[in-house]
Amino acid sequence: MKRKNIFWLSLLCTAMLGTLFCACETQSQEQVEESNFQFEETDGGYAVCGVKKIEKGKVEIPSVYNDKTVVAIADGAFEDEDSLVTVIIPDSVRSVGARAFADCNKLETIDFGASVATLKEGAFAKCIAIKEISLPQSLTEIGDNAFNGCGKLKGISIPDNVKSIGDFSFVGCESLKNVEIGDKVERIGQEAFAENELLLTVSISESAPLTIGAKAFYECKALIDVNFGGTVEVGNEAFQSCSKLAEVVLGDSCVSVGESAFSSCLHLTGVTVGESVASIGDNAFSSCHTLVEVYNRSALDFTVGDTAHGKIARNVLHLYTQEGQSRRFKDEKGVVYYQDGERVIALGQVGFQTGLDIVLDERTTEVYPMAFYNNLNVSSVTFGAKVQTIGKQAFNFCYQLKKIVIGDGVTEIGEKAFNRCSILNMVVLGAGVQKIGTDAFALCELLPTGNVYYKGNTTAFSRIDFTDGNTELEETPRYYYSEISPSKKGNYWYYDQNGKIKLWE
Repeated sequence: MKRKNIFWLSLLCTAMLGTLFCACETQSQEQVEESNFQFEETDGGYAVCGVKKIEKGKVEIPSVYNDKTVVAIADGAFEDEDSLVTVIIPDSVRSVGARAFADCNKLETIDFGASVATLKEGAFAKCIAIKEISLPQSLTEIGDNAFNGCGKLKGISIPDNVKSIGDFSFVGCESLKNVEIGDKVERIGQEAFAENELLLTVSISESAPLTIGAKAFYECKALIDVNFGGTVEVGNEAFQSCSKLAEVVLGDSCVSVGESAFSSCLHLTGVTVGESVASIGDNAFSSCHTLVEVYNRSALDFTVGDTAHGKIARNVLHLYTQEGQSRRFKDEKGVVYYQDGERVIALGQVGFQTGLDIVLDERTTEVYPMAFYNNLNVSSVTFGAKVQTIGKQAFNFCYQLKKIVIGDGVTEIGEKAFNRCSILNMVVLGAGVQKIGTDAFALCELLPTGNVYYKGNTTAFSRIDFTDGNTELEETPRYYYSEISPSKKGNYWYYDQNGKIKLWE
């Protein structure tokens, strides 16, 4: 009796182990041996659910198995396959399952068949080697987390038939620079592209009946240009802290803008509000310090300086309701200006080119507070003769700024105007400067190793009101301007016939 119990217990254990280690419940051992792949039956045919051996990093999924069509890739079918580099998906496959290729950390190339309609949750999550991918026109749905963590993916074009882009679907794609969204997209999920700090442009089809989910592009700090096309709804915090976003056009299909949707878009200078916009959520445009102009085509009532309708008009200098009344213009280097009569304000710079030497428009009278905040494109700035004020934090955190030339017309340099310009080492300081605000040149670490060329004399310099936090500027070797050779030795400089700074010997 005891021996029989042992025998049956042995059979039971064997059966249990067979269940644990068999990837597909419906497949016999004979069927497994017929193919390098493992399959399970599903609606319409078979789903591939595993592979026994990967040759030379490549997997080519068959279109037929056991005289039936292979219509799907099962959930987790190739998850964690570290040797997989290339996968070819046949035209017969209609669905790629949840986490089907997740954590395949060497996967580089995916050849989609012509029938794939659905990429389920996490289908290619954390495939960290994928740089490029061409999604098929048959695709209609991108699931949650589908490409989450694909850190080398540089661009993505969403096909015209896709209706839904899932939550967190492209978050963590830290190399992603360009996104194109097709005609039929109805929904971009929450945090779909959030925190992708290299993302520069998003193009949305004008016919897309689109709802943009909460935090969909949250903290995409390089994002400069978004075409909102036929967007119907912009969700809460959808573009919050997109600090380079320069202009927003809410089309005539847009009906609502969520809470904090564009808050802390620090370089937003102009917004168009389409005729169908019926509501703008609380703080939708809070901390948009350079938002000076709004074109309002809606029935909403904006008043300059008020805090209603998401604070859209709080800092506005100009509201208009007729096309062609904008007062903003842009020069060839992407510097944006606002002009009102004799008043011409530099609002900042947009674009992709780096190492720029900027000469502000000769009509410029002031530089707006935070105008060039954290701008990494600008290498040097020359302020024209008519500039009178440089606003607070105007060039704060401009880590690539090396040289500034401040004209004689400037009387005041605002608080933290050049704070943390860590490689700034040359300053030409106009004779008209009367006050330098608190921390205007604080943490300019290289400045004491450079030079300050002052357009006035020692007496005039001593009269400048230096507030706290400007020791870097005060301790920098200083030279005083003299148009002719001075009669006595000292620290003097002049401009040569080519306009270059020279020292008198």
